[in-house]
Amino acid sequence: MKKAVRVIQILMAGKLNFVLSWTVLLSSNAARVARHNTTRAAGSVSHMFTFGAPHPSNPMLTTKSGGCFNGYRVIAWDDDMFVDDEDIVPTLLVASSYNHPNVRTLPVVNEGNGVFTTWSCGNNPFRITNVKVSLHDKGGYMRNMARLESSYWRAKEASAVGLMNSYEGNLGTVRSNVGAEGWNLVGTSTSGEDVSHLIQDPGSLRCILTFEGSDTFGDFIADAKVFRVPFCGLPQWVHTGFKNELLRMVDSSSWQSNVRSKLGKCSSVDVVGHSLGGATATLFAACVDFQNGSDEYKKMSWSVESPRRMSQV
Repeated sequence: MKKAVRVIQILMAGKLNFVLSWTVLLSSNAARVARHNTTRAAGSVSHMFTFGAPHPSNPMLTTKSGGCFNGYRVIAWDDDMFVDDEDIVPTLLVASSYNHPNVRTLPVVNEGNGVFTTWSCGNNPFRITNVKVSLHDKGGYMRNMARLESSYWRAKEASAVGLMNSYEGNLGTVRSNVGAEGWNLVGTSTSGEDVSHLIQDPGSLRCILTFEGSDTFGDFIADAKVFRVPFCGLPQWVHTGFKNELLRMVDSSSWQSNVRSKLGKCSSVDVVGHSLGGATATLFAACVDFQNGSDEYKKMSWSVESPRRMSQV
């Protein structure tokens, strides 16, 4: 009888060890799959910073969940005694029923701490102002942004690193400019007269992706193409000129190999653009957020990898 009980105990112990071994193996495989799925998740834009950007869509662009993009839509402002002045470009498409994206707005001035006011996500209040071309200047935006307090550190870096170099095609100049801010130029692409740069902070491994604004006759022609078209499978319709400008860049072989291929190595990606570049940055952010597998999305999407410090170009 004792021998039979002993045999049963041995069999039960063996079965328990077998079950435990399989449990450990399955848990290990599950953990490995989970890690793989985590590291290969689809990338998205962390923060969006646009400076003097026009309205890009109708209705308002939102995140896929219908929420607010992180970041700011920045407008240059002049606080006058009677009627305030503001940058003309963000006001131009009001009559065409276009909308600004669902992001906080930051009107900035060249006095005090630089902040005139802030508007909540998607809020573009009715106002009576004088619109001025002179307030659209990139340098003016940078002067105003430099006044901001440290609580706006991410927006200030978007200006000092991204906006500063968003039009610059000389790579030596870009390397020098971003190096002075402690960043590295790690990717760049040229399409026609336009440039797009990928810039990385070697400490946090965070990246800023820039899109160039209007500076040629061709860009102003793109700005003038105001009819709306579908884009990236989004529920909104977008400005055809801004869509074409973005696709011209991301379609280029240099952007695919020198910029897109590196996005996954960033710990996060912020997008920055001034004027037309702000509109294209907005369309880029909206497209990659929806992650819907459209043809346009496939040209801009990336998979998240383990962040790493990239070599300077």
